[in-house]
Amino acid sequence: WLSARLPDDARGKTRLRWAGLDPERRYVEQLLRFTGAKGELHSLGRVLSPDMAQSAHPDHPAALLASILTEVPPSAGLAQKFLHLDFETYLPEDILMKVDKSSMACALEVRAPFLDYQFVEFAARIPPAMKIRAGEGKAILKSAMRGRLPDAIIDRPKQGFDLPLSDWLRGPWREHVRDLLLGRRCRERGLLNPDQVEKIVQGHLDGTRDSTQQVWELVVLEQWCRIFLDGETPASAE
Repeated sequence: WLSARLPDDARGKTRLRWAGLDPERRYVEQLLRFTGAKGELHSLGRVLSPDMAQSAHPDHPAALLASILTEVPPSAGLAQKFLHLDFETYLPEDILMKVDKSSMACALEVRAPFLDYQFVEFAARIPPAMKIRAGEGKAILKSAMRGRLPDAIIDRPKQGFDLPLSDWLRGPWREHVRDLLLGRRCRERGLLNPDQVEKIVQGHLDGTRDSTQQVWELVVLEQWCRIFLDGETPASAE
């Protein structure tokens, strides 16, 4: 109720809305770039053009992910539900997919020994209370590696492999992003709401709101359209 009454650029607006959701819905929405929530800056219903918004179901991604959670027994805890959701979506469709494409492009063979099916089956039978202790994840793995690896490695914060997209979008790619998303071709394509796209893009470029992931997905969408709808070669579409 309160988040809906805050302006789009209010700091903490999204987190405030998440606080009012049940844990499952909150977890699902954190995986999405554009949500089905009405009135949000990053609402799928607002970023689509009126015609597209009528033919699409803005809440479909969240509903689809939520349906996967129904595959987990009702007695399962939140940790088990979220692990199942990651195992069915984030792992094969994001992490492993990107590693596979990037490594094969460099003629590298990458293996994931922790995903050996017997190991995964064994891990799935371990109670969540043994995996998460006092809010700390990977408890069993850390205990098993204690004394085998330096404590500095075991106890350091998790470090991902994120690209500096925000800096690139606001820096060397700034004008390219503007030309791509705010130019005539994107506006006349009819897929997106030009005013809402401009609001998201300009707010990010001005630094008033971090919309890195949303701007990036819009860039990828427009590049895809230019290649597969307009018939441009990847080189000329850049």
